Amino acid sequence: MKSNHILRTAVAACFGTMAAGAFAAVTVGGTTPVRVAKELPSTTTTLVNAANVLDLQVTMPAGAGATGTNPVFVKLALTNGAKFAGTPIMNCDRLTGAFGATSLTGGGTFPSVVQNGGAGFSTVTFVITGDALGQDTTFSSSATCTAAGIDLTISGLTDIAVSATVEFTNGLLQASANANGSYVTFVDSFSATFSAGVTGLVVDATSGSDNFVPTSNLTQGTGVLGYLSFNRGGSAANSSTMGTSMSLANALDSASVTISGPAIAALKNSSSAGVYLTTDAGCATVVAAGHGFFDSTAATSVTFATATTAQVSAGFYVCGVVTAANTVVIGTGQITGQFGGTGVTGVTINFGAAGNLQNVSQNGSTKNAYFINASSSIAKTSVIRIVNTGGNSGTIRATAYLVGDNGAADGTAVGNANSTIGTLTANQSISLTSAQLEALLGYTPASGTVKYRVVFSAGLANFEVLNFTRDVGSGSISLSQSQTN
Repeated sequence: MKSNHILRTAVAACFGTMAAGAFAAVTVGGTTPVRVAKELPSTTTTLVNAANVLDLQVTMPAGAGATGTNPVFVKLALTNGAKFAGTPIMNCDRLTGAFGATSLTGGGTFPSVVQNGGAGFSTVTFVITGDALGQDTTFSSSATCTAAGIDLTISGLTDIAVSATVEFTNGLLQASANANGSYVTFVDSFSATFSAGVTGLVVDATSGSDNFVPTSNLTQGTGVLGYLSFNRGGSAANSSTMGTSMSLANALDSASVTISGPAIAALKNSSSAGVYLTTDAGCATVVAAGHGFFDSTAATSVTFATATTAQVSAGFYVCGVVTAANTVVIGTGQITGQFGGTGVTGVTINFGAAGNLQNVSQNGSTKNAYFINASSSIAKTSVIRIVNTGGNSGTIRATAYLVGDNGAADGTAVGNANSTIGTLTANQSISLTSAQLEALLGYTPASGTVKYRVVFSAGLANFEVLNFTRDVGSGSISLSQSQTN
């Protein structure tokens, strides 16, 4: 197990290396908070203010005056359990003295006094009674005061906001000005990248749906399923002030890659390395072993846990192989990738959701039954007749979607996608009632008034769908949709 000492050092060092140019101070009410990596060790309780990254700048009300009898009060308040680890000091600039001369231009130690709060508290109140020479002073239109020397104690990685209240005398009246905004936000330093394969994979349904169309992949049997990597990149690379010097190798102890999708079942059963990971876009070199060497496997997924952290950060091409002798139907649909693993001791890493890789499609023909009545309807049900008008045999598959009547969510997929309806030889046909179709789809309508659409696909040169409506009372049947889709 790797030590997380390196991680702690990198986090602390990053404050110093990043803050000076990026954050002289956080302006209360501004839009640029300090960003801190969520991959901090769980034992972290203090954020150290190296290079002024946690300094807080307050824009002062123009014309506000500080005198011995009418001081200016500046109150800072932190949220979500954050506290000041020590008592900060306050510096101000662009102040006009009692005789019209500008004092402390460019910043200087202002004679502010901490009235209450500070170390161990979530609030601190500064009292300003005059300039460094003891003179009365007035803040100019661009005056700011900055609280420095701020270290924070935290209780968990919860975002911290800050508010500033300035109380002063305006003529004879007491006045105040307020500002608030984000102060510290915790972000994921690492993220996953997913992309589709170089070419789309098409299943050759006209020859049994157990091979790819040769022109859609690299060879007769090998196709690129996609590309994925996990590292600091994209928005994550620019989102962290603390932690940008932390490498994945220092944060991650072990990694895994899971590839899922309908086509995986056929690829696993087709060859000894039906699914594998490689750094070669041509799928030539196996990096992680294929079938028979998966760390875990399910009906439509495989998981690799033998990839190294360096390989995961560099990225993989995911390759799939089917042999010429394959007899397992290749399912169509989306193939996804998912990273997993464990951080080093005390470090938690968010791997995010699965990402889309290849969307495997199919040649052949597709038809729609646009409006089907639920089998439980007390008024009308449906009868579907599918006719193979082509010269070859092929398997009919179906996917159902709700029709937006009676408050239903229009277009919502229901039942099992790509459900097998049957295999038709040349010129053969099949008839299905609503009840038979729903059983094949694995779908039970919520009520008798539900309507749904079914998309039929087949590895056939052509086929037709005839959609009939049956009156429950009389038993009469009428054609409800044109024969040609």
